[in-house]
Amino acid sequence: EEPGSNHVEDEDKHNINIKDKEQEQDEQIKLNHRYNESLSFESKFIKINICTPDGDIRQFGVLNMTTISQLKSMIAKQFKIPERKQELQYKHTRCQSILNLGQIGIEDGDTVNLIELTDDQIDMKNEVKITLKYKDANQEHILYCSNMITIREFRQEIKGKIPVVPIDEQLLYFEGTDLTDEDAYLYEYGINKDCEVEFEWRKIN
Repeated sequence: EEPGSNHVEDEDKHNINIKDKEQEQDEQIKLNHRYNESLSFESKFIKINICTPDGDIRQFGVLNMTTISQLKSMIAKQFKIPERKQELQYKHTRCQSILNLGQIGIEDGDTVNLIELTDDQIDMKNEVKITLKYKDANQEHILYCSNMITIREFRQEIKGKIPVVPIDEQLLYFEGTDLTDEDAYLYEYGINKDCEVEFEWRKIN
């Protein structure tokens, strides 16, 4: 037996295990995505508990159709913690902005943990403040997201903030440029700092 051959075999086994785990995680993500898309539930009013970083608990009355993005806006007003500094967790899992409470499985009486992010944690995410301004209308929404997400993912963030607007009916413009390349990252369009993005709802009959 050649010297070091056992070490090489162990390394190969380790690499195979990592690949297997990655494939398993990818499959789980796909399953969760399909589950969230197909999940249907009755719209109803529920009361949830928000547990703050210092251990205080406050009750919120909301519809289970409320998205996490919308819930963050409510929390910002009540707790004076900016949306960009909030991370919400349910059962030790981070809640995605686009999902609503019912999709996540949050029910009446459940507790959602509010974590306040530090400035360093925010900087690590390359987060920018994007003011979404309606075209030809005096209305706007504020979004906080990384500029390292794609246009496709950005549309999902918008859907979380404005659930009534379908993703395929969003028209987006930045400094006169139509944001149409779904796989391009925000920074590739020059979105590297806090800015405004023009938004238009093109209804499809």
